[in-house]
Amino acid sequence: MVKPDPDIYQHACKNLGVAPSDCIFIGDGNSDELRGAAQVGMLPFCAAWFLRQHTDLLGEDIVMRRAAGYPVLYHPSEVADRVRDICAVC
Repeated sequence: MVKPDPDIYQHACKNLGVAPSDCIFIGDGNSDELRGAAQVGMLPFCAAWFLRQHTDLLGEDIVMRRAAGYPVLYHPSEVADRVRDICAVC
């Protein structure tokens, strides 16, 4: 299995014992992984901090291209903030 095949996300959820709707997925957007995560019900985020380290190779607009309308995280510390925001709504 490889991203964005839905089976890879469902397999991970099954092994963790959680529903996809209870998961967030954080990735750099390569291999259409954000779309794949969204299709199974996960909440995807684009890891911009990782991409911004490689703009010399990937281009200045890499975050915009890879995020493709998904929420963007600019620093790993934002993960905890987003989880708190999500849990506050639940």
